[in-house]
Amino acid sequence: MGGGSGMDAGKATTLVANNDLDVWRFNYDEAIPTLPIGHVFPKLICIPTTAGTGAETESTAMITHSEAGMKLCVWHPDLKPSLTLLDPELTTGLPPQLTAWTGLDALVHAVEAYCVPDFHPMCDGIALEALTLIGRSLPAVVEEPDNIAARGGMQVGACLAGIAFLKGLGLVHAISHMVGAEYDTHHGLTNAVVLPAVLRFNAPAIAEKVPAMMPSAGPTRNGFR
Repeated sequence: MGGGSGMDAGKATTLVANNDLDVWRFNYDEAIPTLPIGHVFPKLICIPTTAGTGAETESTAMITHSEAGMKLCVWHPDLKPSLTLLDPELTTGLPPQLTAWTGLDALVHAVEAYCVPDFHPMCDGIALEALTLIGRSLPAVVEEPDNIAARGGMQVGACLAGIAFLKGLGLVHAISHMVGAEYDTHHGLTNAVVLPAVLRFNAPAIAEKVPAMMPSAGPTRNGFR
């Protein structure tokens, strides 16, 4: 229960709770470790208290390797959340600054997932719906912290964006993870700073995808923009 860091710490703990393996044995970029016969991971229940990281959608956890100065992804294909609870009321006390930064993290997840050149129509559709929800909800939750409809829109949008980026991410996150590991910057804020430069760099490759990510502003829905 918590933001991305809290849930990732919980997921990393779950990976090693019923075995004697070091957490780095579960490195996403390494071979899947062999577990004892009959091994079962503890039940994993994810309850996000921010709307941005998408950490509630999978068992993957980003953990800083202090000695290497890098953020590494740990996971195991047999560990999946048994339940995810999205309760917008849990996010109403989040300060405007953190509301904005975590929301921008979700925005970048959707943008990068959609722009990945692999063929995955389902993730593309999910990413575009996430962008629609985040685009109209994020300004509202920053300006009106107690707007439950907008908070709910952000939680659903962030969750959808987290599912979409199973397709992959891009240079924004590749750069942001290294900067965050080295300088302990907030991940969402770092993504927001890096995003414009990466979009300019990628412009020739993503030009055809940009219009779909910029739908015209529609009427107000559910009491928020």
